[in-house]
Amino acid sequence: MEREKPPLSVYAVILVSFDHALGPTVEWSYPASLAEHEALSQQINRNLPFLALPDGAHLKTEDYSYFHLFLPHLSTDSTIFGISCNRQIVSTDLINPGADVTRSTVQKAVVVLANQPVFGCIRDKLGVVTRALFAQRDFTDRSILEDFYHSLAASFKVGLGEGGGEVTMRLAEPTNEQTYPSSSASSTNGTVDSTLDPEQEARRLEALRIKKGKQKERSGEAAMYMGTNLRELIHHFRLKTLQLVKLLLLQRRIMFYGHPVESLCTYQYSLVSLIPCLLVNLEDSGSPMLAERSRKLSQPTSLQTSDRHSLLKYFGLPLDIFGQDSFFQPYLPLQQIDLLKASTYLVGTTNTIFQQQKDCKIDAIANIELATLELKDPKLASLIALTSADRKWMDELIEAVDSSWNEDDPSRPIGNKFLGSDDYLRREFENYVCSILSVVKYADYCENSRGGGPTLGNNESANASVAAFNEVFIQAFKTTHAFKLWDKHTDSVIFDLIDPRHPCEGRVSVVEDVGIWLSHGIKDLKLDETLSKSSESVWKLASSIRTDFAKRQAEYKEKSNAQIAAASLPKTAELATGAEAKTAGGDSNVDGEEKEGAKDHNSDHSAEPQPIPSRASSIATSFSSFFFGTNQNGETSTSTVPHTLPTAKTTRPMSVGSATTTPDPKNSSATAAVSPIQSFFRYS
Repeated sequence: MEREKPPLSVYAVILVSFDHALGPTVEWSYPASLAEHEALSQQINRNLPFLALPDGAHLKTEDYSYFHLFLPHLSTDSTIFGISCNRQIVSTDLINPGADVTRSTVQKAVVVLANQPVFGCIRDKLGVVTRALFAQRDFTDRSILEDFYHSLAASFKVGLGEGGGEVTMRLAEPTNEQTYPSSSASSTNGTVDSTLDPEQEARRLEALRIKKGKQKERSGEAAMYMGTNLRELIHHFRLKTLQLVKLLLLQRRIMFYGHPVESLCTYQYSLVSLIPCLLVNLEDSGSPMLAERSRKLSQPTSLQTSDRHSLLKYFGLPLDIFGQDSFFQPYLPLQQIDLLKASTYLVGTTNTIFQQQKDCKIDAIANIELATLELKDPKLASLIALTSADRKWMDELIEAVDSSWNEDDPSRPIGNKFLGSDDYLRREFENYVCSILSVVKYADYCENSRGGGPTLGNNESANASVAAFNEVFIQAFKTTHAFKLWDKHTDSVIFDLIDPRHPCEGRVSVVEDVGIWLSHGIKDLKLDETLSKSSESVWKLASSIRTDFAKRQAEYKEKSNAQIAAASLPKTAELATGAEAKTAGGDSNVDGEEKEGAKDHNSDHSAEPQPIPSRASSIATSFSSFFFGTNQNGETSTSTVPHTLPTAKTTRPMSVGSATTTPDPKNSSATAAVSPIQSFFRYS
């Protein structure tokens, strides 16, 4: 049988300060017996200061850190749960600075250690006390912390307001589920009734004890859930939320990364709360050496189907996720890096050094700032891949959250409706996990009964249900320590209690699935945020490119015109020389006429019709000439402008830009072939 939970209690209130020479240290603790116990004091001083004052705490005015400790001298077989609130103050504002104050700021944290993770109930009170302590501006006066300890201890005994602790209430008579003989003289406060025989009275008192135990259990569970925020988890990680749950069920090594520390821890506790009953059974999560629950676990023998807690307990929940060689640390400092040698864990950190250490063997990293899930082991992608039924089921939950999202209060849906609330989301995940377990039992039952005579099993329906959850994931889940322990202590036909099928099995079409996949894929890109942040930069860059291109184009045109003008100068000089020779007398005239006759002959010859190239050939020539400085025959072109279709007879003098012009060897430097694209990039 499972061990009974001790009543909610507070162990200590501790003040941690940051010493610029020694780092974080324990400055004060209450009760004083903690400091007097040498071995316990050493255990506390080893890690607690670094957990209470996390890396980067100085970057925020106020922040909270949640953490787990295993202190054998304080609790021999259970985890101790801690929460700290850290603040800082300018040293010049202190009334009594003290000799140890050597820097401009003083940083301290107030810590509460309890036997259960009731952080939601403690957080607000802790914040008020910490702010009041800093408002005193005198850290030598710690009376407010002593009063805080006694106030917490008293509230744990009489109740914590909105659930939690041992809430005192008048016990009602047994319900119809458990009726026992009674009389008008029977008492309802647990006193002995003389009208009943001893056996009947013992049964009545036992019923009252069970009733009171259930009330305590439910109130304590409500207190623990106060520190979670499932709506924000699903709104932030969306479909990846279910992948994180599958990683947790597979007992993989998961690391959360990001700032601030409080959000880092809250996301992890919210994820853990999605596994039924796991958040209220974290006694073994503080160290890989703790495994008390598995040693005392036994198969339940009674069931009340009308009672949810009885049903979940009979179903073997919670799964032993953080059992032997496994642990959960919401905030992990560098001083505890050796713990990452465990076979499975869930941790949070603000330091990237962990990701660079190969010895850590991290399987997946969830970035809370970017809402990304990075798989270090590529094989995990197929194990946690979502099926069409998974996507449909998650899409309905995401829609319920988004449609009721309230920016002013993300933890509560608009109108405080049940649909989309944390209780609604927790119930849906509870049904999902129970359906997985039921499907596995049903599939094993059908497999074991094959060929053994008539059974109630249906192999086809069992296989379809397994496929709806991802067959590869189911096979991997069956190899985990948590499943083997659960399978050993549960009934083989437990699937009779919960329908062995996926909640959305057979409810999604291919077209609908593609639409869901696309919509969430686009949502994950966060285009609105990206474009809003970068649109101004993009337009500035586009404007700069456009201006620069226009400038380069103008420079290129100017250079081309200069080259054409330079090439035309020798031709002008040649024509002027010919005119002077023509005006001279005698033999010079004859020679000139002969030369001109030869020129006319050549001109007539060149005026003969030339074959007109095709349009495709002309385009190819222009393209080749512009980009590569060659014509369609592969020869280097001297053209500095694109070619045009030639006419039958040229009516004007051919320029050096023409394809048929032969450059003058004497002016080869002026008419050198220059590709336009080469010229453009030369000046770019």
